[in-house]
Amino acid sequence: MQIYVRSILVQSCLVSLFCGALNCTEVHTGDNYLFASYPALKERVGYIPLGTLPTPIQKLEKIGSLVGHQNLYIKKDNESGALFGGNKVRKLEFLFGDALAHGAKGILTVGYAGSNHTCATAMYAHEIGLRCICMHLPQLPTAYARRNLLLSMAYGAELHLYETWAQRERAVRERNKVFKKETGTCLYFIESGGSNEIGALGFLNAAYELKHQIAQGVMPEPDYIYVAIGSVGTAAGLILGVHTAGLKSKVIPVCIEPELFEGEHALKLSSLVRITSEVLHRADPNFPLVDIKQSEIAINYNFIGKGYAYISPQVHEAMHMFRMIEGIKLDGTYTGKACAAMMEDLASGKLANKVVLFWNSFCDRDYSDFTRGLDYKQLPHAYHQYFECDLQPEDEGL
Repeated sequence: MQIYVRSILVQSCLVSLFCGALNCTEVHTGDNYLFASYPALKERVGYIPLGTLPTPIQKLEKIGSLVGHQNLYIKKDNESGALFGGNKVRKLEFLFGDALAHGAKGILTVGYAGSNHTCATAMYAHEIGLRCICMHLPQLPTAYARRNLLLSMAYGAELHLYETWAQRERAVRERNKVFKKETGTCLYFIESGGSNEIGALGFLNAAYELKHQIAQGVMPEPDYIYVAIGSVGTAAGLILGVHTAGLKSKVIPVCIEPELFEGEHALKLSSLVRITSEVLHRADPNFPLVDIKQSEIAINYNFIGKGYAYISPQVHEAMHMFRMIEGIKLDGTYTGKACAAMMEDLASGKLANKVVLFWNSFCDRDYSDFTRGLDYKQLPHAYHQYFECDLQPEDEGL
């Protein structure tokens, strides 16, 4: 059951099912490629600038030469934010804009224990003065999970770990009741990965940013864009953005975890593209309605391995190659799998003579000088397991 009703139309001020209407605050617009294309959205879509955008595009000369492909590029969203990079910053610009527009004082979000999304949410919420509560499910141990947990703790997030989805859902409702009693306002709820019709706007905007960079001659228009998908918001925004910006590029989403049912991710992608376009069309009738069929979405399922956060030898090899040859660090949960899929397609000849863009959605910043002074035992006890066990062999040394 959906626990929070958000509205991208700030004027309507729809809020949580937990509480009554809130008064809207001023909406921050900032520089935004989507707003430049559809100016009417400035008045109706919540937005707060957080990122260091546009992110650069780099030609992968060394790897391209190694694999015999001369048109291989990377979109460096690892540099998307001064505080925390990766793909989450773009989504949070719209999600936090919506939260502030509805007068929110606290954020509640969910994800796996090492979630980049919950970590980024915690850090940026602290910077703009919002309380942040993160509710997690277990995952395999990884080096980045340790980093993210320590960063979340350092930035004052309230952290909880639950064994099952059902336990977490009950806790979400109970924690909101407590927050409402304490503050008189309800928590603003953000789904896993920030992937809803508001968060997807971050990557709709990113597609328009890419179009601008192509027009400037930064790179040729890509034939294929490889990107990892979990909660699907990143890929949905890109697919909608590529379509409405008039680019010919085909987005190749690479699935990183098993599906609950066959076609789950294609259904989610198709639905989120359609819903996001409908919401924007209501906000500005000039924005086109888009309905992408599930059969038109070419998801690569070949690198899921044993599940979420599992690093297979093939994924490790792709990560190692990028780090040793180009100095680019990827993660084994998301970008490593997307990279491995792209490298396999390059080796097969499927991408011969095509312009290929790899979208790096991982925050690769080294926080070790900061986290070295933090004691993981200050985390809730349930999280200690991630620091008191061995990492996966393929994660060591990366």
